[in-house]
Amino acid sequence: SISSSCGRFSRFHSSHNPLKLSHFSSYMTDSASAATASRAPRPLSVLFDYYVVLDFEATCDNATRIAKQEIIEFPLVIVDSRTTTIINEFQRYVRPVHYPVLTPFCKELTGIQQATVDQAQPFPTVYKEVIGWLEANQIGYDKRAGHKSFAIVTCGDWDLKTMLPTQLGWCPSLAKSQYFARWINLKRVMQNIVGRNERVTGMEYMLNHYGLPLEGRHHSGIDDCRNIAAVLIQMLRSGQRVDFTSKSPLFDELELPPINRADSRVREIEHTLAPRSLSPFPNVDPSTAPAAASTIAAPATNASAPSSSSAVSK
Repeated sequence: SISSSCGRFSRFHSSHNPLKLSHFSSYMTDSASAATASRAPRPLSVLFDYYVVLDFEATCDNATRIAKQEIIEFPLVIVDSRTTTIINEFQRYVRPVHYPVLTPFCKELTGIQQATVDQAQPFPTVYKEVIGWLEANQIGYDKRAGHKSFAIVTCGDWDLKTMLPTQLGWCPSLAKSQYFARWINLKRVMQNIVGRNERVTGMEYMLNHYGLPLEGRHHSGIDDCRNIAAVLIQMLRSGQRVDFTSKSPLFDELELPPINRADSRVREIEHTLAPRSLSPFPNVDPSTAPAAASTIAAPATNASAPSSSSAVSK
């Protein structure tokens, strides 16, 4: 501050401590540099090469609980941790088999129409496509094979702790994949940021915390992935450590894959904060996307979804 600088100047120029003006100028320059450094962006913590955001939509009803709930949308969004931008996306709708007719509540909430799921592939086919897409993006656990380190990111634990194990239970022929053995519940990361005095309720709370708009439609899986990615990007740009919080009940400790981290030599890199007006949703460049990148088809528009529901807590 000015007062502290003047106090320091007076002390240095007392009769007991003569100091040349050139030395004082040097001191002021150093002080200004230190002040600038204190306001500079924090280092970006590069724990993983990629963060892969996931957000399922599933069959649901407002009045009753569906006994055999099934995934009807499987979207993924890849965030590059160094550029803090979305670099690729995947989306598939899924045809349910136990309750093939969507409830009016489900269609209104998600925007997914009956014709969309009628024309979609069943879960086993989509699940294999997802694994192939992740592999095509070089996402995996073997550094020697050139795999990119990664962490799955969700808004809550329901997607991978409850829904995916339930869905795999309906499909015994499918092998459990180590891709989904661990994940980051972004609500837990946000809870650490805001402390115990506030309760992190969901995606909209986190968007509001960072002053971000809700892009697209809430409870559209791909739109929710993009919005969750926007929150994640703000966390990374502020230097927040975003690391694993949860593990799947499908795996015991001996079955869990090793945690593949980014190269330790680039774990902490200097990163310039982008202006707040910079959108975290750049268009995915087809020239840089892997060959297996998905074409995303938007569901038919419908009436605005309700702001909250007892059946959905994301």
